[in-house]
Amino acid sequence: MVPLVSKTVANYSDTRGNLFNKSKLTFRTTNPNRCTIGYRSWKDRCAYVPNSGQEDNDQDTLGDVCDNDDDDDNIPDKEDNCPFKRSRRAGTDSDSDGVQDTCDNCVIEKNGEQTDVDGDGVGDACDQDADNDGITTTSDNCKFHVNTDQKDTDGDGVGDVCDNCPKHSNRDQLDDDESGFGNVCEVTGKDSDGDGIPNDYDNCPHIANAEQTDTDQDGTGDVCDNDKDGDNIADVDDNCVCSKP
Repeated sequence: MVPLVSKTVANYSDTRGNLFNKSKLTFRTTNPNRCTIGYRSWKDRCAYVPNSGQEDNDQDTLGDVCDNDDDDDNIPDKEDNCPFKRSRRAGTDSDSDGVQDTCDNCVIEKNGEQTDVDGDGVGDACDQDADNDGITTTSDNCKFHVNTDQKDTDGDGVGDVCDNCPKHSNRDQLDDDESGFGNVCEVTGKDSDGDGIPNDYDNCPHIANAEQTDTDQDGTGDVCDNDKDGDNIADVDDNCVCSKP
């Protein structure tokens, strides 16, 4: 008799979409690629490639991560401009962005990357309100970040929530060193503690704290905040400095 082998898997889902957690499921099996729960049995759809979700778009028992034709239309994924929707041949691509019309979230606007910030099924390139904040994209000063108040402190036309220098006008948003802070506020502002964050934007300008952690969100970084959790008990007397009672 072949001995049973215990096997625990992380986040496994069945064909009905039911998600199981490894802390609740331990399988016993004679085959390391087959798992049995009660009277039912599942086979790992990608035995040699991690795929905890066991996604299988075309339900051919071969998981998507190791299936070369995920929609089972006999067109290899690498040649298919609509790899998850079946078609007998390469379909129409009206905007020539490499994505077939049947699965293009912007059929008449070129958007090969298919980004959809608000997840409404309409690609950002043709979504009238890309961030779904109730302000049309053409009028929104932060097209891809929710900001219903449209606050623009420096008046440069770029809303504060997406402005890399909200206190210094810089409509071009240039950031040559890709630090997250625009050229304008790096050139005009000092960085006293040398942590890469200009004083005007640093919640602890004289103590290095590049991560800018601010537990109580009071505008003062933890490294220089005497009451990190904002419970009105000084840290030196607080037996739980990062959590309110």
